[in-house]
Amino acid sequence: MVGDHQSGANSSYKEHDVRKGEQTRQEIIRKAAPIFNQKGYDGAALSDLMRATGLEKGGIYRHFESKEERKSAVGDPALSCTTGHLSSLEYGGRESERS
Repeated sequence: MVGDHQSGANSSYKEHDVRKGEQTRQEIIRKAAPIFNQKGYDGAALSDLMRATGLEKGGIYRHFESKEERKSAVGDPALSCTTGHLSSLEYGGRESERS
């Protein structure tokens, strides 16, 4: 029974780590999107992301193994934000005319 309690505690600890890890990953994505939008994927350096997130190189690589993985994760939110902005400009910022 004591072993079960410890196992439950370890499970809770692991779940907390996963949640915290996912929060950090989302924070990196959120802060990387404007950098990628401004500099492009090829122009954005890891040091730019480190400066924006306050993380060391290892902290970023813990969540994204490569620049391609970061590009893929950030690409969708950045693209939808840009697409939404362009659609708004196309209709003169009048949301009601898009429907």
